[in-house]
Amino acid sequence: MSTKETAEYWNRVDMRLHSLELKNFKGVRSYVLSLNGESAVIFGENETGKSTLIDAFYYLLFEKNALDQSIQKFAFQTLDEQGNIIHHLEHSVKGEFSVPDSLNSSGSLTLERCVTEKWTKTRGSEKPTRRGTETEYTFDGEPVSQTEFNRRMEEIAPVNVFKMLTNIHYFSMQMDWQDRRKVLFDLAGDIKDEEVIASNLDLAKYPKILDGKTQDARVNILKKVKKELSEDIKGIPERIDENELGIEPVDKTDLGEARNTILAKEKAIDSILDKIAGLNSGGFSGEIKGELAELDAQELRLKSNHSQSIEEATGEARRSIGIAKDEKHEAIELVSSKIRELALQRTELLEEHAEKEAKKNAEKKEVERIEGLISETRAKEPKPKVCDLCDRPFENVEGDTSHDDYIAKFNEEKAQALKLADEKLDQAVLALEKAEQELENVTSTGQGIAKEIENLEKERKEVTGLHDKRIKDAQQAYDDLLEEQPNVEDSEEYKDILKKREELENKLENHQQEKQAQVQRLEEKKDEIKKEISDARDVLVVHERNESLSKRNNELRELLAEKSRRLDEVEADLTTIEKFITAQSRFVTEKVNGMFKHVSFKLFEYQNNGGVKETCEVLGKNGVGYTLGLNSAQQVQIGMEIIEVLGNHYGLTLPVFIDNRESVTELPETNLQVISLVVSPGDKKLRVETSNKEALVA
Repeated sequence: MSTKETAEYWNRVDMRLHSLELKNFKGVRSYVLSLNGESAVIFGENETGKSTLIDAFYYLLFEKNALDQSIQKFAFQTLDEQGNIIHHLEHSVKGEFSVPDSLNSSGSLTLERCVTEKWTKTRGSEKPTRRGTETEYTFDGEPVSQTEFNRRMEEIAPVNVFKMLTNIHYFSMQMDWQDRRKVLFDLAGDIKDEEVIASNLDLAKYPKILDGKTQDARVNILKKVKKELSEDIKGIPERIDENELGIEPVDKTDLGEARNTILAKEKAIDSILDKIAGLNSGGFSGEIKGELAELDAQELRLKSNHSQSIEEATGEARRSIGIAKDEKHEAIELVSSKIRELALQRTELLEEHAEKEAKKNAEKKEVERIEGLISETRAKEPKPKVCDLCDRPFENVEGDTSHDDYIAKFNEEKAQALKLADEKLDQAVLALEKAEQELENVTSTGQGIAKEIENLEKERKEVTGLHDKRIKDAQQAYDDLLEEQPNVEDSEEYKDILKKREELENKLENHQQEKQAQVQRLEEKKDEIKKEISDARDVLVVHERNESLSKRNNELRELLAEKSRRLDEVEADLTTIEKFITAQSRFVTEKVNGMFKHVSFKLFEYQNNGGVKETCEVLGKNGVGYTLGLNSAQQVQIGMEIIEVLGNHYGLTLPVFIDNRESVTELPETNLQVISLVVSPGDKKLRVETSNKEALVA
């Protein structure tokens, strides 16, 4: 953000502290510092609460103390005389500031942070347990969340800006030097690359080197490439030396003899292989194998003829066995088919039997139902005749026949009902008798079928036994006839074949042994020649390896030259960028230092190798570092000047606290609201003197 943009953003906000109220904060039970927006000097002995005021102010703004420690790391709670925390207290800091109408139409702004303890009582426990703390945030009288509080503060200024403009030591001592350098570059405003390049002709290549990338990105890329090239270059000479050590001296005469030896010996091996192939090709052993094959054919014909003669002698008996088995199968199948047919009829009868039995049971229930109805009807008696209106029985009156008529009518209806029921009963009895007769007929038929099946099962068993006897007799006749046939191996012709085979196999074995001995001698000779060829080839291999290593070394030397050239280019680019940074830093340094009277900044330092290293040191005008020799008065003077310049840059003025002010006799003239803290023996309580000499202590 540029200076102009920054100033416009905060629109010249001037915040002045009017009051700061502490309750149970650190060692202070209750205290109100009233300033009415003016500068002040606060006097007090040690341990009277001066530093607590600074911590309270910073805690209110940043939720940290003057040492930039969070609330968890500094003791903010009130302690008793024994040093123990006093619980169940509210710890709060409240500040009232005057602000421009553009920031708040009321012209004032009140901020407050209040910390309370959280206590919970668990089941079964008599006393509550402390479960940490919680903070309430109030912004201009409105309770808000921590996030909302911080957001509204951020709208006034970021936290780091608040710290830079309220603490004279923050920018020079506590701020990270990279962030400090960034602020100064922002303070210097935009310095165009063209201005820097125009100051040194060596920087003409700078835009081309960046090639559209940021300076940091290009530097990182170049450093990575430089590292990779350096590592590659470092390893190449070792690889060349290693290859040189691998090159063995070979005499050109030895090389020629090796080639001639390989050609001659390979021809000798071909001759030996031809001889071995001739021995393995057949010859005498092939004739013997042919004769053995003919004997195998004679044996096969002899056994075939013998099997044919046995078939002619026993064929009729063997066929008799088959006929007997077929007759058995036909006889059994005939009986079995009858059994299956009867079984099917029996299954149908069982279904019919179930239907008849169900019908009989239904008819029987109907008879029982009608008989019950007749019994109920016979038991019925006439009821007394009653009045339709009062439901009282009529009394017999002399000469009145209505009651007798009623009884007569009842008996007549009862007699008709019984007659009708008797007729239905007769019909039901006849139906029941018919159902019982039909069930008996089905049962009788089923019993007959069962008897027939039983007889057929006996018949099938007898047929099976009869035919098994015939099959057994036929098998025995075949076995007896087969036993009478001669064995082919007992024939003279078969024995002659076996004798001739044995003689031929012995001849073949003797021939094979002699051939193997000859092949073995040739193989041994071949191995000797191969060894000579291998030795000769070793010479050629050494020569080829030497040529390969020499070729590889030439390639490595070319690669080394190329990478070295590339490394020189990369280092030249980095040097150009460093020169640009140096020139730019001079521009910025001169511009920044021109904004200050009593302070200067060192933004880079030269290295022994000619390079430039970024830095950001705060120096007095005498060149002494802020923390390396400046006294307190000089540090205060520098700190206040930095705050004033940065305040003008950001368009923001905030209260400034200066601790240990007793070592500084006089402050530079300033428009800032400065609250100085002075150790003053004799002041047992804090004493406040404002710029108008009024002591405002609550």
